Amino acid sequence: MKKILAVINFWPSAEKVLRKARAVASAIHAEIHVYCPVSSEIEEMNRYVGFDNFDDVKAELLALSEARLEQLPGIDQLESQVEWQTRPYQGVASKAEELSAELVVTSLSAHSVLGDFLHKPDDWHLLRDAKCPVLIVNDEDKPYHAVVAAIDALGGADEHNALTARILDEAAMMSEMLRLPLKVVSVVPEPSYIYSDLVVIDSIAIAKFRADAEVIAAQYQAQILARAGVKVHSAQVVVGRVETELQKILAESGLLVVGTIANKGIKGVFIGNTCERLLRHLARGESARAHG
Repeated sequence: MKKILAVINFWPSAEKVLRKARAVASAIHAEIHVYCPVSSEIEEMNRYVGFDNFDDVKAELLALSEARLEQLPGIDQLESQVEWQTRPYQGVASKAEELSAELVVTSLSAHSVLGDFLHKPDDWHLLRDAKCPVLIVNDEDKPYHAVVAAIDALGGADEHNALTARILDEAAMMSEMLRLPLKVVSVVPEPSYIYSDLVVIDSIAIAKFRADAEVIAAQYQAQILARAGVKVHSAQVVVGRVETELQKILAESGLLVVGTIANKGIKGVFIGNTCERLLRHLARGESARAHG
């Protein structure tokens, strides 16, 4: 039977995570496995200081989490596990793979520009490590108006084509499950962000570049949808800064399905990818579904 992994990593959002997991599980006839990874900064301190009672402290933290988990409505009807994890995102990714989960439902990590640079949040890492889609929810309950699939209409590489197909499949499933219109959007990067010198020198050339890119993207988007055989309510191509345009669409629709092909190493730290840059905007009340 299909399985959904509901991750409890932030207690104020625990009930909302379970509600979302139950809604999806009911629609796709799946079982829910609740996973609560427990961690503490005291473990890092223990490496340097060496507390005599560290094992006792760890046991107390685990017991506290187990007690809080037992208080959640309906938790006794679900399979659940509380586990100590030095790196919670690795535990979540491993558990999802172990269960062959169809989906991970989790809450949003705390984000800040400086904080994200110094120490990447767990959801940032999870999007890179999880082998299944991740549904990230925040603290606010806002209605969904549409399911929007964001696809790359200027790609073409096998890796991107395979990811696009998965995004459309997942978006179609969410659309049917939630009985919401399915929309598709492709964002063409604004040429002025890339060729700033050219804008100053030849604004006519950059305008033509923009128009040509829109036409090509629209044609390629139509080919993708025809090949996939997915029926959509609407499809559009917009020009602008990718994460800014997707943020606007997310605010309007409430649910965005977007892919991530992660950059690794130093490039990953400094550049990342569009999906990760969107994460810091989710605290404003939206939800997003990222496909890794």
